Amino acid sequence: MDRASRPNAAIRRAGAGLAGSSVSLTTRVGGISAGFAAPPATVQASTNVGPITVHAPGAASYKVTADARVGKITISAPRTASSSHTITATTDVGAIIVATSP
Repeated sequence: MDRASRPNAAIRRAGAGLAGSSVSLTTRVGGISAGFAAPPATVQASTNVGPITVHAPGAASYKVTADARVGKITISAPRTASSSHTITATTDVGAIIVATSP
């Protein structure tokens, strides 16, 4: 599993290095942005204060769980509740976007 944890800084991860992997991204204060070249198996993104953006390929459907206590949630990536590709995003304050890769 690819992990990144920064207590008070933004996390940006993108590219083929994340392709098909399981990724855990955590920060207390700061945004999280992750982009994937191939459908990820599992993505877990969590921040207390900051936005979360996950771009995943449209070639797969995803089981998406998103929770923003204060902030808008926008999910435009293909979704299927029974998918083996899971994306979990949680923030106390900030927007969450789960979309297909540009």
